[in-house]
Amino acid sequence: MHLAFLTFQIQPESSAISALFRADIDNVVWRVADDEAVLLQVDSSAYFGVNQTGTRLWAELAERPMTLEQLVGWAQAEFPDAPPSDALRAELSAFLEELGALTLLRREDDNGAVPAVVSLPTSGKSPSPPRWETPAVERFGELEKLILSGE
Repeated sequence: MHLAFLTFQIQPESSAISALFRADIDNVVWRVADDEAVLLQVDSSAYFGVNQTGTRLWAELAERPMTLEQLVGWAQAEFPDAPPSDALRAELSAFLEELGALTLLRREDDNGAVPAVVSLPTSGKSPSPPRWETPAVERFGELEKLILSGE
């Protein structure tokens, strides 16, 4: 018997561009407090904090799946002080990778139909534009352990 082993690249360059990323809202409960999100992963009871920029990205990905290139365009439109395209792409890619590693994000294959990016309605006020900070997520632990510890 002859066995052949195939190797697969986890994130091939060509599919990274057309992959759709979506917040796993079926398995993650989230709320925003003081412009930062707290995420609770239902299956593991792990909870996470996401900074202000990451929260805005998470909210977009909870609304609709987006490609990395769509996220770059969205971030450039939302954050006037966002870094140049290559640096922005690298920061967003690292954030998506981290969310994926924590199983907070789903990656879907694009079947050719890329959803339009629609901005959320504004309240009519003209607030100052948000400031860019490298999006980040931090794991805090398991909620069950926190509750049982009485902290």
